[in-house]
Amino acid sequence: MPAPLSDALFENEGIKEAAETLDRVQCESFTASPDHISPFQRSVLTWRVTGADTTPGSRLRLQLSWLGSRMTVGAQGSRSVAPIATTGYLLTAHYPPLSKVLCSQRVEVDTDSCKAIGISEHIVSGLIAGAIDDFMDKLNADGNIRFRRKRPESVEIDQSGIHIKVSLEVKLDDLPNPDLYVETTLRLWAENGEPKYALNNYNADLNFPWWADLVILSSLPGWLFSAIADEVVEGTIRHRLATVIEDFLTMLENITGSIGHRILSITTDTDLLNFTICPHDEKDQEVALEAPSIGE
Repeated sequence: MPAPLSDALFENEGIKEAAETLDRVQCESFTASPDHISPFQRSVLTWRVTGADTTPGSRLRLQLSWLGSRMTVGAQGSRSVAPIATTGYLLTAHYPPLSKVLCSQRVEVDTDSCKAIGISEHIVSGLIAGAIDDFMDKLNADGNIRFRRKRPESVEIDQSGIHIKVSLEVKLDDLPNPDLYVETTLRLWAENGEPKYALNNYNADLNFPWWADLVILSSLPGWLFSAIADEVVEGTIRHRLATVIEDFLTMLENITGSIGHRILSITTDTDLLNFTICPHDEKDQEVALEAPSIGE
């Protein structure tokens, strides 16, 4: 049997007090029900700790921790959790400057009921082309500056994301028409069953014909140049592109939801956009959410 923490080795009064306090704290029970689930299902953690004085003013704290997260809890309580991967939970007692692990519990997550779906680069390219058509129609309808697709967009998928290149011509009345090149990498992932995205390395270049430099310098009003730059670099186009992506992800979320599934993960690989979807029973989730959470 291990020696008590209040061994004579601790001569410092503060450490001795902490050790004696933690000696009295014991984990009576720590359970997970159920302890085996599928992604998006819920398990209820329930614990009871004895010998712990956690009244206001006490230096003793009990914590529940998992995957780098932690929360202060009471000596007894329960919490509904929904890990999407097998997760270990720890109950610890802290009395500065010492800490003590009281007990642990593990919730196993089984993905056998999940399905992997791969969408080819060709299909993704077609979806993006259609979305860009809609996006250009809205741009041309909303603003005084008009746009025309100069060549088909380029869409390439690899492990770092979906690389999109768009080449447009900006139509200006009575002025040379500059070319607009938009390039970005779309990174996708899933978080708590919801698709997320980021536009990485976004770049928009506005290039007037070389022969138009003198014309521009002499005739292009400064306010118009600023308006074009604002429109294409960080303004409407980026906003519209983000809206197109959000609409696409909402569509995917609605499709998976209509068949009783949620998105567990989104990854990209060479020429492929990969989804993993898992069953999601909203009734079971609602029941689990009613479980009390005590001592937070």
